[in-house]
Amino acid sequence: MAGLTKEQRAARAAAEKAAQDAAALKASESAQAESAAQQSGAGEQISGQTVAGEALPPVLTDVMEEAIDTTRIEDVTEEQEMPAFETVRMAREEPMHPGGPTHADVHPDEVENWSAAGWRVE
Repeated sequence: MAGLTKEQRAARAAAEKAAQDAAALKASESAQAESAAQQSGAGEQISGQTVAGEALPPVLTDVMEEAIDTTRIEDVTEEQEMPAFETVRMAREEPMHPGGPTHADVHPDEVENWSAAGWRVE
């Protein structure tokens, strides 16, 4: 049985080096995150409703919560608004397939296509 080729040895060495580099990078990032957490822990902590070690008055926390809630509601309503356009009510005598629709609200640009398929404007 033959040994590894030069290319295989080089690929294996590169893979091992990449794994070592990734582990070292992860370790340094976690060390930096821990030191940053320790530094910021003494300063502000708004999520715990304290600033510089002092508790916020209940009025301020209520105002902050309401502000957060209203921005979330405004974001949702902006996303749900649909462009306004008039639809044309169309109908047909027989459905195209059993149990199919006999009435439809159609965009004005599509009326011609629906008429060609046997629908009529009501």
